[in-house]
Amino acid sequence: MKFLKFKAENLFSFKSVNFDLNERGLVLINGWSEDENSHNGSGKSSLTSKGLVWALYGKTTSGRKGDEVIQRGSTSCYGEVEIISNDGNIYSIRRERGPSKLSVFKKSDLLLDEDISCKIQSETQELIDQLIGKDYETFLNTDFFGQGFSASFMTLPSQQQNALLETAISLEQINMWIDNAKELKRTTKQDASDLEEDYFLLHGRLCEIRKAKKEQELKNKSYSSQLAELTAKLKNKDLSSLEKRDKELNDSYTKGEKQFLQCTETLNKLQRERSSLLAAKKVVKQNLCPTCDQQIDTNKYNVLLEEQIQIVEKLTDTDRSIKAVQSSTNQWLAYCTEKKKEREIVQKDLAEAKLIESKIKSITDFLIAQTDWYAKELLILQEREKIEKELPLVTEKLNIVDFWESAFKVDFKSFIFERICPFLEQQATKHLRNLGQPQMTVKFSTVKELKSGENKISFNITIESSSGGESFDSFSGGEQQFVSFAVGLAFADLVKKTTHNDSNIMILDEPFVYIDNNNAERFINYLQNYLSKEKETILLVSNENCIKELVPNKVLIEKRHGISTITYGANIL
Repeated sequence: MKFLKFKAENLFSFKSVNFDLNERGLVLINGWSEDENSHNGSGKSSLTSKGLVWALYGKTTSGRKGDEVIQRGSTSCYGEVEIISNDGNIYSIRRERGPSKLSVFKKSDLLLDEDISCKIQSETQELIDQLIGKDYETFLNTDFFGQGFSASFMTLPSQQQNALLETAISLEQINMWIDNAKELKRTTKQDASDLEEDYFLLHGRLCEIRKAKKEQELKNKSYSSQLAELTAKLKNKDLSSLEKRDKELNDSYTKGEKQFLQCTETLNKLQRERSSLLAAKKVVKQNLCPTCDQQIDTNKYNVLLEEQIQIVEKLTDTDRSIKAVQSSTNQWLAYCTEKKKEREIVQKDLAEAKLIESKIKSITDFLIAQTDWYAKELLILQEREKIEKELPLVTEKLNIVDFWESAFKVDFKSFIFERICPFLEQQATKHLRNLGQPQMTVKFSTVKELKSGENKISFNITIESSSGGESFDSFSGGEQQFVSFAVGLAFADLVKKTTHNDSNIMILDEPFVYIDNNNAERFINYLQNYLSKEKETILLVSNENCIKELVPNKVLIEKRHGISTITYGANIL
């Protein structure tokens, strides 16, 4: 994979930049800031570890991202990198802020390039990682070496070294196996848990069934005794005779009630007639009008007298009729009362008989429809027996899955790491020798001895020096820088060998601080005689005076009024 060109506008301290990255050889990037009157703050890193890395991955080597990359006073910026990917095609990666946008274009012989960007920026970033052949972390540990190596592969915690190695040497398949084993373990554990829960529930149901069966047996014995007693009582009650007698009494009562009502109606009618007759009855005096007491003639008097005689006769007949009807009414009332009392007695006996019959039916229905607890108990026992056969199989499967998860997670990875340790040692030793540090020895292992004396599976790096020093911390700052540089290069060699993902560029952003003349010469000789054969473009950012005289190909970045420009040695396209 080749980097061809880097362009940007309003990015960090650069207003505009168009920088050739292809086959530049070893390029020393110096800087001077008139604003600070210093070599620092000129914008050297804005071109490399900030601008270029941000355009590729959306954040700088120090983690800066978002709108803080936009040049002060501007509202938007972009960075664009042109590359040739391993598939032989040319791609342009363009990242913008204000607003945020990430695009990938495939160069074409046609007038318009093909936009192959994804809808989601995270997916577009994954595409960029594939085109470059490295993600952010791998790039920083293979193609970039930063100031003082404060976050180099050498100084990373063992767990992060492991993770970086897994990503760098493409252990995705093993990681996929690990994930599959974890998922299978999870589902198998769930199956075992479900079976155990089902077994527990079945045991509880079996206890309930056996308790219910015992209770039912006791109830059956009690109900059978009650059934015999109730049947005998119902026989004595003769339910059909009681129902027949109840009907007869009801009919008689209905008949008597009808007669009683008729008598009552007749009696009321007679009472009304009697009241009318009494109202019409008057005392008739000789030749006097009974109403106004005036003299009337004899004929009219005789007519009135005759009328009063007839009223008196009618009153007499009505009183006789009332007495007779009243007697009949009293007789029918007595009759109805008698039949009602008789029927109440019969209905009481009938209700008792029906209650007995209902109890007999309930008991009979219960005895007929009672649960077959024996069949249920047998079914539960069969289900429990099935679980007892399945559970050992699931447990055995879980043990197998445990074994393979451990194999994929620890054993296989340990095996692979053990196989790459000699390669890393060989490459690190070679780089140290070429850097003029043959007295140092680097050892890689997958076993780390704890203070307790126990061994732990962990990626481990140990360094020794024949001139003194048995640990990385015991070395001088210069020695630490050389060791970190050599280990980082060995890691880059491993990535290249295992994945064939290599680029034509290396960024060295002040990799050595306070380097002396001898080591500076050894370092530049290594870059020119060895590393330049592997990398077509090496961007060396440094202000060390002892290095400036050793590198003829220089780029000068000057900063005035907050704006950085490439003013000398830049191969502007």
